[in-house]
Amino acid sequence: MMEREQLDITVRLAAAEKTAFVLMERVEHAIDTSGSLHNLFEDNLLLKKEIFKHLKNEEELQMFTRALEKQVEIRTRELKEANKQLAENNRRLKEMVQRDGLTGLYNHSAMIDLLRQKIDESLRYKYPLSLVLFDLDYFKKINDTFGHLFGDHVLQTIAQVMQKYVRTVDYACRLGGEEFVLILPSTDQVGALDVAEKIRVKIEKLRWKYKSCTTTTSGGVACFENDTTQSLIAKADRLLYKAKEQGRNRIVDR
Repeated sequence: MMEREQLDITVRLAAAEKTAFVLMERVEHAIDTSGSLHNLFEDNLLLKKEIFKHLKNEEELQMFTRALEKQVEIRTRELKEANKQLAENNRRLKEMVQRDGLTGLYNHSAMIDLLRQKIDESLRYKYPLSLVLFDLDYFKKINDTFGHLFGDHVLQTIAQVMQKYVRTVDYACRLGGEEFVLILPSTDQVGALDVAEKIRVKIEKLRWKYKSCTTTTSGGVACFENDTTQSLIAKADRLLYKAKEQGRNRIVDR
């Protein structure tokens, strides 16, 4: 409907403009030849009528333009809001895909991507990068003794402890099972060891509803030295198992 009205107004406006142009040419010609405006029509009202028609179409066009601009403004606002909502939904979806369903930490796949990204940044900007790999000691015994629901509760609590001790620029991840990873950008070996030790002590001090339940963790701290993603993880893994061989409930960095 609007398109037909626009077309009708446009056609009538073009006709009025053409008529006005012809009239003005004849008026200018009359002035040029005689120095005065001759009565070019038998009825002077005809000129007024044609001019009035032209002004009316201009008014209609302006009204239509204003209405169209208002609709464009409303639609643009709606599209911006829809795009904003879409971006937020995509962000939430990406966040859901990257997160571990039980603990809320970054999952294994996200950890690999994040570590690869931080290695690239470390190479580019020459800042230190550390990786800490944790493994809860004797977690299978907790599951077997107190049940898997309680075991899940333990994992969730451990995740909360890790989130408490990391900065906003760090990444706490669940590698799988009872294994956890911290990615610590701009952190050297001393700083990473300090963070890991604080987490280890806090986990050891946790108290549970089952009095006989105790939790400890072993960890390996590896610093980036032109490693690949996999070699850095492997380095931390070797140090983790060294901690276990030395009696567990300890952090090893060399």
